Amino acid sequence: MMKTALLLFSAVVCGCSGMEPLRGTVMPEYLNIRSGAGLGYRIIGRLRNGDTVRILSSPKEEWCRISMPENASVWIAASMLNQDGIPQEGALLYSGPGAAYEEIGKAAPEKAEIREKAKNGKWLRIKPQKGLFAYVSSAYLEIREPETAGRLPVKTVAKQPPEPAPIEDSGSSVAAEGVVKRIGEKQAPATHALIVKVNDEEFVAAYLTAPELNLALWEKRRVRVNGTRYWVRGWRRPLITVEKIIPAWQRRNMGRMHYPAPLETGEAYDKIADWFMAGMSASPCGMPFLEELAGKLPEHAHVLELGCGFGRMTRVLLDRGFQVTALDVSEKMIRLARDYVPEAVLVHGDASEFCSAETYDAVLAWDSLFHLPPERQRPMMERISALLKPGGILLMTSGMKEGYASGLMNGVMFHYSTLSQGEYRRILERNHLVILKMIQDQPPEEHLVTFARKRLF
Repeated sequence: MMKTALLLFSAVVCGCSGMEPLRGTVMPEYLNIRSGAGLGYRIIGRLRNGDTVRILSSPKEEWCRISMPENASVWIAASMLNQDGIPQEGALLYSGPGAAYEEIGKAAPEKAEIREKAKNGKWLRIKPQKGLFAYVSSAYLEIREPETAGRLPVKTVAKQPPEPAPIEDSGSSVAAEGVVKRIGEKQAPATHALIVKVNDEEFVAAYLTAPELNLALWEKRRVRVNGTRYWVRGWRRPLITVEKIIPAWQRRNMGRMHYPAPLETGEAYDKIADWFMAGMSASPCGMPFLEELAGKLPEHAHVLELGCGFGRMTRVLLDRGFQVTALDVSEKMIRLARDYVPEAVLVHGDASEFCSAETYDAVLAWDSLFHLPPERQRPMMERISALLKPGGILLMTSGMKEGYASGLMNGVMFHYSTLSQGEYRRILERNHLVILKMIQDQPPEEHLVTFARKRLF
C-alpha cells in the first residue's frame, strides 16, 4: 500500500537523426505505471530501479507520458481476436479484464501475444503492442536537452552547484528532528533545511545534504535524522550529512524497527497469498459486521473495499447485489481475486494513494489500515471521507492497543500500528464522520470495529 513512493528519474538523451525522445532511468526502488495521468488511474505495471523508458511528453508536466513497457497489463476481449490471433479492426484495449476498466488504446492489426486468460475466458491479457503509452509521475524528473540532427550525441551535464564553503571541523555524530524543506543553491552542497517551530515562528535548525538518500521524498514531513554535523565558515547554522532518516513518530524505535512501506507490505502478502486464501476462504471472521454493513446500504450500493485480499468479503457483497471496487497492495492477491471475484472492479495499489472521481455508498477497510504507519493513517481518514457520499458508511478495524506490533504469518513478518481510540474518534469527527459505534470484536480477535457515517452537510 505502501511509494507508492515519490518517483525520481535521471533523464539521458540518445541523439541520432532529428529530435530524439528523452529516455528516463528509474532511480527509486519502484515506479508505478498508470493508465492515465493521475493517482486515480489504475496501476497497470511497475518499473524497478535502473529500468529505462521513452518519454513522449514534456517532463516538465506533472504526469509524463511514456511508451508502454512490456510488463504493463493490457487486456482485450477474446471475441475481438480472429482465429489467427489478430485483433479485429477498431478493437479496444483496457487496463483490466472488462469494459469497466480504463480504455488505454486501440489494438494494432498484428498477432497478439497472449500472456493470461481471465477465469471466464472472455478476456485475454496480451503483450503491449507498439504505439501504446502509459503515464508516470514526473515530479522528480531531471531534464536534459535532446540532441538535434547533424550533431554528435553528447551527454549533457547537469548544472553543478557552487563549491561548498570551507568546513571548519571534522564533524560529530548528531540526531535532530524537524520538518524538511527544500532550499536554493545558496547553501550548497545542502539541498534542504531542517525547520523547527518556536512560539509559532519557523527557524532553520540545520542545513541538510544526503549523498546516499533522496531528501525530496521527505519534503514537508516531520522527520528524525541521524548523521554527521559540520560547522561551516560563515554559516549561522550547521550542515548535517544525513545517514539515516525516519518519520518523527518512529523516534522511540530508531535503530530497532523498520516500518515497511506499503509496497513492502504488499510483497509480504505476495509470499503468503496462496496459504492465506486456503486458510481464510471459509473463515467467519468479521462476517456479522459485514452483514450489519449490508443492512445499512441501499439496493445496488457501490462499495469501495480497501484491502480486499483474494476477495473473501468482496464475494459476500457481490452476492448481495452490491457493486464493488476492491483494492489491494498485493499483486498476487489481486491475481487471485480476478478468479475469485471477476465481477468486481479490481485495483492493485496503495490505499493511501487511491483517488477516484466517483464517490461510494460505503468504504470497507477490514484488517488493512493498521498496516499503515500512523503518519499515513491520519490523512487516510480525510481521503476516506472524500470518497464517501453524504450519508455513506465506513466500516473499519484497528488494533485494540495504541502503539506498534509485529508478528509472523506463515513465516513472514508483518507490522501493525494503532492510534488511541480517542485519536481515532477525533480524526473521524474532524473529517465529518459521525461514529455510530466502536466495539471490540469477539475473542480471540483483537479488533476494534468502528462504524461511522458521513454527515449529510
